[in-house]
Amino acid sequence: MTEHPPIDSLARFAQGLLPPREMATVAIHVARCETCRTAATRPSIDPGGHPATYGEAIRRVTRRASHRAAQHERETRRAPGALDQILALPAEEWNRAIRSSPKYHSYAFAQYALKTCKATWSDDPHRSERLAELALEVANRLPNKEHGRRNLNDLRSKAWGYIANCRRIQTNLAGIPDALQAATENLFLGTANEQSRAMLLGFTTSYLISSGRSEAALSVCAEMTDIATNKKNRHLKGRTLIFLSNLYDMEQHTDMSLDNAHKAAELFKGVNRSRLATIARHNLAAFQAVADDPQSALATLATIGPDERHTLPKLDCVRFRWTEGLIHQKLGNLEIAVPLLADSRKAFQQARTPCNVAFVNLDLARAWLDLGRFERSLALSAEALFTFALRSTERATLVALDLFRQSGGLA
Repeated sequence: MTEHPPIDSLARFAQGLLPPREMATVAIHVARCETCRTAATRPSIDPGGHPATYGEAIRRVTRRASHRAAQHERETRRAPGALDQILALPAEEWNRAIRSSPKYHSYAFAQYALKTCKATWSDDPHRSERLAELALEVANRLPNKEHGRRNLNDLRSKAWGYIANCRRIQTNLAGIPDALQAATENLFLGTANEQSRAMLLGFTTSYLISSGRSEAALSVCAEMTDIATNKKNRHLKGRTLIFLSNLYDMEQHTDMSLDNAHKAAELFKGVNRSRLATIARHNLAAFQAVADDPQSALATLATIGPDERHTLPKLDCVRFRWTEGLIHQKLGNLEIAVPLLADSRKAFQQARTPCNVAFVNLDLARAWLDLGRFERSLALSAEALFTFALRSTERATLVALDLFRQSGGLA
């Protein structure tokens, strides 16, 4: 409020008669403005010489808040069962069910759908994307008056961010920029909190790495580093270091890639039961293998015990087998490497993540080439070449082309 409130508003404020929202606005002005503070405490306004307590107004607000809290608790308890009912339907009927039944129109249901989306996107990014779309559909049907415009925009922002990340996991890069833009716009129409901003920056970096745009990804990583430093956020700093190791690997800066991978692993040293800590060590092992240091890679991977692996999503476990296959390939243990790589390829095919399949194809093609099985190497390198070319992944396309050539494809 830049102008002084009318004298009758000051009188009603002093007597405890303003509605709570107007009371708050006037209170902030009075606290900052000595003139209005003096006017509000004049005997002509407050004959008793002391301000009223707003007791009844506050009691009304408290009763409404208590009612909403109880309602939210009930909706939270019902959300898992409601989502199970939706998931039991064919996917093409999900939106119809949401539109036709008010029982799904709750903030708690949308939150639970997003929670389930995040928990399952590594194993089934296709279904998880649909869950985020469901949450968005619900958020768009909830009234601003009841839930607050900013809260609903935060919910929409998270849903759009999750949609973008699920598409990135599927290596379906179409539509990701629009989803990220919608997520960012809704965030700044909401609370614009730094934690959510950092989450979106992470999704953006993953997308930029997947699309081969390393310079833009480095710029976003710099912004993530600033937030992590200002907030002293170890989790965000570790994620940024992992991103940087991937970026420098993409640019073939092996030393810088390894350096950032080492820093990430050291940052989480001694941290137990943390998925990011496990991924940091796995990331280091993978880059040690790529840097032709398979013995160190094997030692790093050995620090990740079976209990840690069993807590990870299914596709993270597949990536472990892939890395083990790569390490044994570098060690010359092709009889161990080939089954591990073939198994990883099959799992990624079942998960419908074509870029992961294509990258495993490159490693498996090299193994078959070393064994003199040119026809198998040729088939796998041709498949990878096709996949990478369609996704504009230039460096990987050139690697696939070189393997295709070595296998006799251009003889």
